[in-house]
Amino acid sequence: MMRLYQIMIVASASAAGCGGTTITGEPLISGSVAGSYDGSAYAIKYGVAAPRKTGFVILLGSEPINCDSLTAADPPSGDSAAISMPALDVNHYGNVGVELLHNIGSFTGTGSNSGSVEITSSNSASVAGTVSYSDTISTKMYSLSGTFEVLRCP
Repeated sequence: MMRLYQIMIVASASAAGCGGTTITGEPLISGSVAGSYDGSAYAIKYGVAAPRKTGFVILLGSEPINCDSLTAADPPSGDSAAISMPALDVNHYGNVGVELLHNIGSFTGTGSNSGSVEITSSNSASVAGTVSYSDTISTKMYSLSGTFEVLRCP
């Protein structure tokens, strides 16, 4: 699976977790998403959906995220999830790439293409749906699940 932040990580590896610019986030329009990274639980409070060179990404985070987060020099602060989507049309999407990112003190990430997303509503202003992902690595739980409605970036 191609990592969404692979280039960003190489460019900012020395700066990850060392502060950065404060951004104004786009809060979830509605819904409730919970995640777990390395066994530590967190709640998603922010999110956006945006086009990529190929396909789309839904970016969800515990700390502020906005449309500029996708091209920022550093990965988002806090815990976040980048979900690779082939489209944002109303439909069920299985085996989507879900990358969980942890940028607290230092940056780490993990993921696989075993996520499931159901888009229940999609228009030019927002995207809504449900996400389900879980994995266990060396007895540590990594997961993301719940419902969301997020701003759709241009």
